[in-house]
Amino acid sequence: MVYAATPGVEQREGPSPLPAHRLNAVSAVTVPSENSSAVDWSEDEDAYYAWSDEAPDAAEHHHIGGWPFVIQEDDMAAKSSALSRGLEYRHGMDISTDEGTWVLLAQFASHDDGDWSWGDDGCLYVWMRREDIRDGKWENAHLVLQCF
Repeated sequence: MVYAATPGVEQREGPSPLPAHRLNAVSAVTVPSENSSAVDWSEDEDAYYAWSDEAPDAAEHHHIGGWPFVIQEDDMAAKSSALSRGLEYRHGMDISTDEGTWVLLAQFASHDDGDWSWGDDGCLYVWMRREDIRDGKWENAHLVLQCF
């Protein structure tokens, strides 16, 4: 990924054993998972389940931005926040001081045709703080792996 303000960027050829593939961008709606602390689904539970019945399968799609299609627990922002402070994350840790600043940059699904697999047909998620994205501090990205 190239940030628009990155000076001296030059296009390079990809590694020789990897064939080129055409990518298509499609606009899609994403919403927090039913277990997300970002929203209270109690009032809109029926609407959420109606949407989720039509939503794409997490294990089949890559996407940039939005909400992740979660395979396991929806604690990736909390996990990234804890790890960025040198803490070992445990499910349910209260680290609310900066959890809201973490956003999903990209999600990469396992892909049989691409001959890549994240665990057992899982996904690789890239999380960053909003200010690190703004400042081009890509070295502060955190990777989270979830699989079935």
